[in-house]
Amino acid sequence: MSRKTKKVLVETSAVRAVVGPSTKSQSQAFKDCVSDAKAFRSTYIRMEYVRRWICSMIEFSLTVARFKSTADAIVYLEQDFSSRAIKSYLACIAERLNECGSFDNTTASAEELARSAYHWARRLNALFPSKIQNRSHCRRGEKELAVSSFERLLDELSEFHRDFSTPVLDCRINDFLGLQDPRSESRKLLNELTDKQVPCLTHLRSYSESSSHITCKECERIGDVVIALEQTKSFTLAHVDKSFNRLCESRSMPHILIPSVRAAEKKPED
Repeated sequence: MSRKTKKVLVETSAVRAVVGPSTKSQSQAFKDCVSDAKAFRSTYIRMEYVRRWICSMIEFSLTVARFKSTADAIVYLEQDFSSRAIKSYLACIAERLNECGSFDNTTASAEELARSAYHWARRLNALFPSKIQNRSHCRRGEKELAVSSFERLLDELSEFHRDFSTPVLDCRINDFLGLQDPRSESRKLLNELTDKQVPCLTHLRSYSESSSHITCKECERIGDVVIALEQTKSFTLAHVDKSFNRLCESRSMPHILIPSVRAAEKKPED
């Protein structure tokens, strides 16, 4: 009898190890961890990846296009994006633009960044063709980045970014979470776990206590919980964020920790 193929649901940070931006060491670590499995993503996970990385790259390209100097644009972006990871990535972008010879030309730099955003979107769909049921009913994650003409690349990416960034006001995520139902899984997580164990529970707890109506803006702050609640027992969650250790254990769900970029780069001690 043939062995049943293991199915792995890959959360947003782990998707980076496959699609990018990542390092060869982390990509190899991911392959080592899930070598015998079939990878899946969810519509919600796709939304998070597009929002965090593809939309950020689109913002980078549009900002560079507005400046006369790529160096000045990079400095501006470093101030505009507070995340240390984003700032580190900006340094990599500057190095990449220097390598391809477009750093001294803002138009060429903007187009190079725009092409990266487009190719990441295509890689995401190509490398993760399989997806689980959209249990959270995320609609933003279903929006596709389609480019009809590379001559209008920046304009079309700008239109996509504007459409993608517009919050969905009547999303069924509220029904999925069931925060006002004392028997719901989200309420169980709130009762069993602390905000220190899973930081995004701070926001979920606030939404529950204030009976907030959740739109895309609020949902962005509770992504780990949404991903965890979408997982079913037929899937093992492959994750980088350690919050999922607690979330999966609370729900008795199988999971596997993928090394972070920093952990993957560490050499084993002799």
